[in-house]
Amino acid sequence: MTYRSPKIGKSPVFIDPNCDLEAAAKRILWGKVANAGQICVAPDYVLVPKDFQDKFVSALQAAYVQCFLYVVM
Repeated sequence: MTYRSPKIGKSPVFIDPNCDLEAAAKRILWGKVANAGQICVAPDYVLVPKDFQDKFVSALQAAYVQCFLYVVM
């Protein structure tokens, strides 16, 4: 599998289809929202295989709801 990074100097996240998807989604979300994303290692974009993209988006949405559910209530 080959990834091409269109943004040099940014903080990419590479998702492997064999990873623990739930843990990866929680960590990516935390990395982006910690200190309002204003840390030098905050993820700027995610590179994920196209056939794994929907699963990753679903996991990220679930992590978001779990993390910020108290804000909605």
